[in-house]
Amino acid sequence: EGDRVRTGLRSRATLRWSDLGVTRVNELTSLEIRPPENAGRKPELELKSGASYFFSREKPTEIQFRTPVASGAIRGTEFHLAVAEDGRTVVSVFDGEVDLT
Repeated sequence: EGDRVRTGLRSRATLRWSDLGVTRVNELTSLEIRPPENAGRKPELELKSGASYFFSREKPTEIQFRTPVASGAIRGTEFHLAVAEDGRTVVSVFDGEVDLT
């Protein structure tokens, strides 16, 4: 079982990771951070609803993600991940690349 972040109306949260990366969680967002399945892997982020912005000043970070309709890996330093009310997923990569499945 992982950790969960849920924001309400007119609220936001900021998560700072051990590698100095930052995740900004927008209002009305539900995000679950699942522990890695295998040693040496990164945790997986499951965005159930809402939107989050990810930024890392250091080397590009690989993040495994899952939404209600898509999953994949993002390798980059800056990107935005959103799940619309209808379940549609929007991935915006400002610096890096994404693999969708």
